[in-house]
Amino acid sequence: WCEGEDLEQINDICAGFLFTGGQDVDPHLYGEEPDALCGRINHARDELEKRIFDMAWEKDKAVFGICRGLQVLNVFLGGTLYQDIGEQYSHDLEHPRNDVPRDYAHSMSLVSGTMLRSIYGADEIQVNSRHHQGIKTLAPGLKINAVAPDRLIEGFEFADGRPLLAV
Repeated sequence: WCEGEDLEQINDICAGFLFTGGQDVDPHLYGEEPDALCGRINHARDELEKRIFDMAWEKDKAVFGICRGLQVLNVFLGGTLYQDIGEQYSHDLEHPRNDVPRDYAHSMSLVSGTMLRSIYGADEIQVNSRHHQGIKTLAPGLKINAVAPDRLIEGFEFADGRPLLAV
């Protein structure tokens, strides 16, 4: 893994950072013990991404999170997650695990007045959905930009316009 000086050099040459999909976010990062439905966790990845996020944020770099990226960014900023949406939130809409092979998509409503809504120019879009963790408590300073039909948060951005977008 990259260490301090290497990360600083990478941070200096990059205009922004993409946080991608992958394993579940460690519940310890938001003050919970993993329950039986929590999937695989990669502590080294969580730690590295936290260091990268902190360095990027310190220098006001653009940050974009997709899937796990949405969830981990929310946690890094002080939010919490459902460890398993189906058991802890709702059965109204299936949010399948990303480690179970199958195709799945659903609609997502885009919130008026948000950066995401202005990018798409539509009130609603279809999205691939392959996650079983989801946002329980949105971190302070964030605003919702997209929601699933069951009202689960599917996207956010900073309320003050700082360069962060997550879906």
